[in-house]
Amino acid sequence: MKTIAMCPLVSRDMQRSMRAVRSCMLQRPTQNYTFVTHPIVNSRNEEFIADFTAWCHTAGVEFDVTPSNGTPSRGKNEVLRYFRKSGHDGVVMLDGDDLMYPVAAQQIDRHVSQHTGTDLLIVKPSDTVVSYDEAGRGKLPDGRHAILWGTNTCKMGYQYGPGRHRMFDDGHPAARNIGGHVYYSRKLAELISYDEEQLLGEDLLFEFEAFRLHVEGRISFWLSFASDVQLLDRTIENSGVQHENNTTTGDACYERLLSKVSGLVDPERSSFEELPVDFPPLLMTYQEKMQFIAESF
Repeated sequence: MKTIAMCPLVSRDMQRSMRAVRSCMLQRPTQNYTFVTHPIVNSRNEEFIADFTAWCHTAGVEFDVTPSNGTPSRGKNEVLRYFRKSGHDGVVMLDGDDLMYPVAAQQIDRHVSQHTGTDLLIVKPSDTVVSYDEAGRGKLPDGRHAILWGTNTCKMGYQYGPGRHRMFDDGHPAARNIGGHVYYSRKLAELISYDEEQLLGEDLLFEFEAFRLHVEGRISFWLSFASDVQLLDRTIENSGVQHENNTTTGDACYERLLSKVSGLVDPERSSFEELPVDFPPLLMTYQEKMQFIAESF
């Protein structure tokens, strides 16, 4: 059977890193691909590296320790480098702060088997755990709340087809990546990598590079509305181009992003709203998600 590697990318925080690895190890059985867990350690914190690798040895988890320059892009490139030298047929990348739902492998297995030739799969919905209170949100212990989708079928809020990306007109707030990058093919990993000089917005820049290849007919780039794949932990401070409106770093990263994207695609055909979207069956209900989150947090 073909294999797909689930690679949590860890760099800090033992508890969250172990949680991410366990979420990959506890996937429900799949039909077409075998999923294996292989964390990638990319950190400059020697104490964390020692503690995490010791835990992996005890837990019987295979891992790679890779050189870090302190940027998110380097860590993501190390995952792709591991993938290229491995014998796996695909790779799933997970930030070490986040989790995979127990049915994530089933959703990815279903999509890659049904839509053969998929090279990049991004899930749009972002189930999120936050530290602030929002009316009507799922309440968790210690003042945290879960903001969850209860469906995988939803009418998209845009008119399908080519167009202009809002980033060119609306500035920082529109400089948002699509969602979670949950599947990369070997072909894609051989064609592009993350820009290590893009300190913020590296995921969005990667998406534009993949979009260019998709428009040229060189890869197949899909979006999925599977809300039961990835769970984001936003109880810690987050950053990104869209969150850096009034800082020198944010301005510089946004201007560099704009310049790089303008060299990749025609701004008049830069919208991701022409990409194909998959609406798979829901494999975890809202109530099952809440139970999983309560047990995980």
